[in-house]
Amino acid sequence: MVAVGADGAAGGTGATHGGNGGAGGAATHHGQGDAVGGNGAAGTDGANGGNGGSGGSVFVHGSGQYAPGAGGVGGTGTAGRGGNGGGGGSAYIYNTASALDAVGADGAAGGVGTTGGGDGGAGGHTANYGSGNAIGGNGAAGADGATGGNGGRGGLGQISGTGQAFGGGGGAGGIGTDGRGGNGGAGGDATVYGPASTTDAFGGSGGVGGAGVTSGGDGGRGGNATAQGSGNAVAGNGAAGGTGATGGNGGDGGTATLSDPNSTANATGGDGGEGGTGTAGAGGNGGNGGNASGPVGATLSGGSGGSAGPGAPAGSPGNNGTP
Repeated sequence: MVAVGADGAAGGTGATHGGNGGAGGAATHHGQGDAVGGNGAAGTDGANGGNGGSGGSVFVHGSGQYAPGAGGVGGTGTAGRGGNGGGGGSAYIYNTASALDAVGADGAAGGVGTTGGGDGGAGGHTANYGSGNAIGGNGAAGADGATGGNGGRGGLGQISGTGQAFGGGGGAGGIGTDGRGGNGGAGGDATVYGPASTTDAFGGSGGVGGAGVTSGGDGGRGGNATAQGSGNAVAGNGAAGGTGATGGNGGDGGTATLSDPNSTANATGGDGGEGGTGTAGAGGNGGNGGNASGPVGATLSGGSGGSAGPGAPAGSPGNNGTP
């Protein structure tokens, strides 16, 4: 048997706002069959576009396959702002005997708008209690508009088994065709739980800031990484700021943490993103490098600060992380 979540229903038509798409239903399976999350519905077009519905999550307790639902795309804003994209469905594997990777669905794109682009949907979260990896979904890019939409954040990667954890990447900011570019989405955090764990955690990278006429969007920060056992923690890098009359700031690098007091592993903070170029003004500031923390005996490396964006004047470089 297959457990299938229902797809979301379409939103209605509106004079000023298109209707929001419904969320997809979740699916849970305890046997040998598959679990399939429902898809979110797209937002309806309108003067302001409707938001897309989120994809349905899946909860796998048995031995079957799975597929989280896709988020719905944002509706087009024919005279205003585009709708936001729906988030991707999350994937949770609770069967300790499973060797499958848990992979979250990517977020859906935001709708294009006249005054502003819609934000990209977030990536789905993941957790895995088996031997496979946990891989967070990627955030979607923000849509273009007079003001660019923001990129979606990356999904979490969480391990309570023996696999590795990966946070999803953040989505890029949309282009601002008559204003500011959208900000890049943050990278997803990654965590390996349990003092007996031996595997690694990798934070997701931030999304780049969108280019804009008046100013570039800021780059997304890198995802944090935490290892509670003897594995390594590698944080995600911050992304570059966008180009504009004034450059966007670079995103900060993520922090890396080793929680086990006896750990001798590596903790590496993420690098900061470089500042965006200012074509008619100041360049963006570089993002700060992420800090690394852990016990005596571990190898700790803070991330490098991002370089200053060119401009008049140039931005400031980011600080290096500690230590």
